[in-house]
Amino acid sequence: MVRVRFSSGAHFALWTGTLGAGVYWYDRHYQASSLIRTCRTLYHDAAIIADYKWNFQPDKADRIDSLHTRVAQRILHVCQKNNGLYIKLGQAIALYSTVLPPQYNEIFKVLYDRAPNVPYHEIQQVFLREFGHSPEELFAIFEREPVASASVAQVHRAQMKPDPVTGEAPWVAVKIQKPAIAKQLEWDLSVIRFVVWGLEKAFDLPLLWSMEYTNQHLRQEVDFVNEAHNADQARALLAQDTHLARHLYIPKVYWELTRPTVLTAEWIDGMPMSEVVMSPPQRSFYTPAQIMDTIVSTFAQQIFVNGLVHCDPHPGNLLLRPHPQDPRTYQVVLIDHGLYIRESETFRTDYCQLWKSIYLMDRDTIGRICHRWGVGDSDMMASFTLLRPFTQQQRHRPLHLKATVSKEEIYAMQLSLKERVHQFLLNTELFPRELIFVGRNMNMVRALNKAMGAPVNRTNIMANYAAKGLGSNWGAWSYITPASRSTKFPLRSLVDWLIFVVKTRFSFYSFRLNLWVISVVFYFHQAWERVMQWAIHRPAKNFEQLMDESLLRTLEDQLGYKVDISFLDA
Repeated sequence: MVRVRFSSGAHFALWTGTLGAGVYWYDRHYQASSLIRTCRTLYHDAAIIADYKWNFQPDKADRIDSLHTRVAQRILHVCQKNNGLYIKLGQAIALYSTVLPPQYNEIFKVLYDRAPNVPYHEIQQVFLREFGHSPEELFAIFEREPVASASVAQVHRAQMKPDPVTGEAPWVAVKIQKPAIAKQLEWDLSVIRFVVWGLEKAFDLPLLWSMEYTNQHLRQEVDFVNEAHNADQARALLAQDTHLARHLYIPKVYWELTRPTVLTAEWIDGMPMSEVVMSPPQRSFYTPAQIMDTIVSTFAQQIFVNGLVHCDPHPGNLLLRPHPQDPRTYQVVLIDHGLYIRESETFRTDYCQLWKSIYLMDRDTIGRICHRWGVGDSDMMASFTLLRPFTQQQRHRPLHLKATVSKEEIYAMQLSLKERVHQFLLNTELFPRELIFVGRNMNMVRALNKAMGAPVNRTNIMANYAAKGLGSNWGAWSYITPASRSTKFPLRSLVDWLIFVVKTRFSFYSFRLNLWVISVVFYFHQAWERVMQWAIHRPAKNFEQLMDESLLRTLEDQLGYKVDISFLDA
């Protein structure tokens, strides 16, 4: 009897093991380990929820910091092991770690390092599937070693075959999607959505509302035909501004060698802005102020005027080179056009109005816009919009400013942060999804300006473009509309019209005066810092650093939570 039971158990174990091995082999070789990655994600998600539910308690307040560190390291482990879209997820956590404990930002910085390459034989398979030819058959020269590798694609340098008419054989950048991405994409998006749903239910936080919009744009980002269209449209819109078109360049796309997983574009020899920040070129064909004016103006035009916005302007996607037609000056090259949003006209106009109203301290208009967007805290919204403090009104003394702070008080304030999030996002159905990526763009531009020494007044440049985005309609400068002329009461109509003219012009010139005053403060600060650096050898503090510190004081005052200044440079 015992022998039979053992035999049945052995048979069960054998069949189970064989089935498991078969599923593992199939998943690894045909599904790019999607099932394994999913199991890993769900296991660690359950562990994180249990860890917080069990250990985030008043009687364990002295261990909260180690809890945050442990959870952040667990999430990092999942992102690094799963690779692909999970790297982007981890980068998003690092970028938007405003209201997260500082451990998250510090731990997730490593995700900005270069991603691993895929072997060349897999690249060949991509070309055979898309073109029916190998890279060597399509190009005169194709360098097998990639020059760059990211989470979803890698870039190879190649030379086109000579043109039969002109004889030209330009060098090109060939961006190739990693083969596993196509198999993993929908699976990963579904799993991440499920995880976010679980976190929302477990912790009663509004998390799921942005997932569909974000997923939609992630799908577009891995479609290289869509990226090519984005590049062409952005180039056409840029050409409408002659000044920007001279100093900002978008590489040409070679459509005959572009497919959903392969993008071929003009090769550009330039220095990434990440390297310019660390070791500026010796040749004086530019000044930092010129470069940053071009970069800030380009993205301000996209956000406030055109409505077609590049949402990944990190320093690696901006190259600097001498201008091909005039080596005495510079040209900034914008690459990687996969992640774009198209703003609705309603959002674009409202966003221009929000910036205008913030500069005019028009709280009524700010409140109306925030109400339409389902935002319950207009002061915090204004601070996040400018990435500088909007109000200095102190609501309560932050804990970290007290002489002594107990672990129980820190626990209570971190718990109250959840209520603050609910207060900020009163109605997630109304919140404009465009702000998710517009905020990403603005924070990256702010961080680059800061790294360059803040040579330009970023917020003033953007405010000027916000005014430009309102167009020539004077009605945009007042909620009072000009009364229609009445033949019955001509004097009343004339008075109403004069009131409209006076109010709109006063609003416009007050806005201009505020910009001028802020410019004076900006240049005075620059001069003062140079004097102090020369006089007492004190390290200069640039304008962005000053605004960062003021913004953090405001956030800490509003949140009652100590915010790590490094999150702004994620």
